[in-house]
Amino acid sequence: MAAQAHVVSGSSSVGAEIARGVGRLLVYILLVVLLVAVLYPLFWMVMTSLKTNQELFGSSWALPASPNWENFVDAWNQGVVRYILNSFIVTAASVVTTVGFSSLAAYGLTRLRI
Repeated sequence: MAAQAHVVSGSSSVGAEIARGVGRLLVYILLVVLLVAVLYPLFWMVMTSLKTNQELFGSSWALPASPNWENFVDAWNQGVVRYILNSFIVTAASVVTTVGFSSLAAYGLTRLRI
């Protein structure tokens, strides 16, 4: 009788291992789907930026026939530098403000005796 109970508990641990493996597999599948959802738009953006207008409007899903680096030069000459600088200024101000308020809140929480 004791041997049968041992066999049953052994099979439940195998079942738990299988369930754990299936759960882990589902998590990995979800992570791969999320990775593709994040990286594919970035890949498409870079590939589109390397196309000519004719290639873009002719077949937007195809890879560029030859990289067209002049698009980056044109964007640079049309003022993208100013937009990047504006983004940097806003981001730096946001970070400094957040760190300042967070430091004040952390100091207050450490002094508060609850």
